[in-house]
Amino acid sequence: MTSLHSGRRPERCSPHTNPFQRAGGRLHRALLADRPETRATLLVEPDNEFARGAYSRWGYRPIGELRPGWEHSPTYLAMLSTTL
Repeated sequence: MTSLHSGRRPERCSPHTNPFQRAGGRLHRALLADRPETRATLLVEPDNEFARGAYSRWGYRPIGELRPGWEHSPTYLAMLSTTL
């Protein structure tokens, strides 16, 4: 097992964990950190349980479905966060 130090807190890396596992959350926080808006929305494929779980942990909640107007477009789950 190896300890990786990012300057904030040590992170553990083992054959059973992915060292990039939390990169999405860090990127998401960085992108929204200095934004003046009080809400954020995103679209996710409804059957993508991994992404839906991450977005829920980040403060998003489902608000409905959206299907873009182009031919053969998929239906997405719209999610909203007011905890920016």
